Amino acid sequence: MKKIVTLLLVSTLTLAATAQTFYFTQGERKGSDTPYGNNISVGQYIATDDISMWCETYDEGDPLVVLHGGGVGCAYEMGALIDSLRAQKRFRVIVLATRGHGRTGLGHKHMSLEQRARDFAPVIRQLTGGRMVRILGFSDGAYSAMSVAINYPQLVERVVAIGAGTLNAGAMPREVNVKDWEALDKRFCDQQKKLMLEPDRWQEFASDYMEYWHHLNLGNDFFSQIQCPVLFMSGDRDDHAPVQTVVDARRMTPRSHLSIIPDAWHTCWLDNLPATWSAVKGFINDK
Repeated sequence: MKKIVTLLLVSTLTLAATAQTFYFTQGERKGSDTPYGNNISVGQYIATDDISMWCETYDEGDPLVVLHGGGVGCAYEMGALIDSLRAQKRFRVIVLATRGHGRTGLGHKHMSLEQRARDFAPVIRQLTGGRMVRILGFSDGAYSAMSVAINYPQLVERVVAIGAGTLNAGAMPREVNVKDWEALDKRFCDQQKKLMLEPDRWQEFASDYMEYWHHLNLGNDFFSQIQCPVLFMSGDRDDHAPVQTVVDARRMTPRSHLSIIPDAWHTCWLDNLPATWSAVKGFINDK
């Protein structure tokens, strides 16, 4: 793996230094001036389980981990929120790329939220010296953040969960074709394939990913286990995690808070950053 990683860093050096970074169906909207998820000036690989995980760290202070969305998610989609976090000048912001996304390896373990937690926990320990962290996660990243909180409660001080609510089996489609993603946003997909360690396995990853989510039930058995404070957030027009599912998750979680962002979809901070950031800022700075 070390040889593969070295070759990757060399082969993508020019790309990272000169190319714009994109998120899925970005259109004319820009995430940030910083190419989060593709910033080799601050990034490094950390071995965890059977993969090498791409990690970027910014600034100094209390550790705060950012976890992007899944499938076609990437760190850059979180750019406006990461910039807002860094402007606080009180956090060491740790931006991770999830297994099978961007520069992080795919490995050979089947997708599960427990596997996500096993991936993230050793990396968090190594980067923070075992200190408790705040985690801000979106969609897949929000569920993953809560899984870390359940499985490694000694590591997580609080969680911001954007676009994540209760889930019934069958709510997610069972299969997806990467070619459909490419048809929607070829520019983004081409860039992601250049970053991936094994781009030829992207469809394999996508199939395993959706098979897991298709059969997943997340209700009281999951949310009631979370003992740290959680801020559940949803756009009022979110059709991926509808408001009622987020309200239900909040009701099932012992130390929880709720913020519904007006005039906003699943990626609520892209539609209404002022309202999203106001809620996030108050929660993460609360002691």
